[in-house]
Amino acid sequence: MYDSTMRTPQVNKNESVALYDQVAAEIRRAIADGEAAPGERLPPAIHLADVLGVNKNTVIRALHIFRDEGLL
Repeated sequence: MYDSTMRTPQVNKNESVALYDQVAAEIRRAIADGEAAPGERLPPAIHLADVLGVNKNTVIRALHIFRDEGLL
């Protein structure tokens, strides 16, 4: 995921779903599609924010979802 091979992000600021939930879903999709291997570190939040076109704090909130689920 560091090399920005992420396909066109599916984050829509006009959607009724919270941005951080959309970001979490996009990260899950990237992992499921093999864009990040098991045990591989995710890119820094600032990089993911840039790729997804959202604020860094939105990415951090999405990552907290994974932490709370025990995935990170």
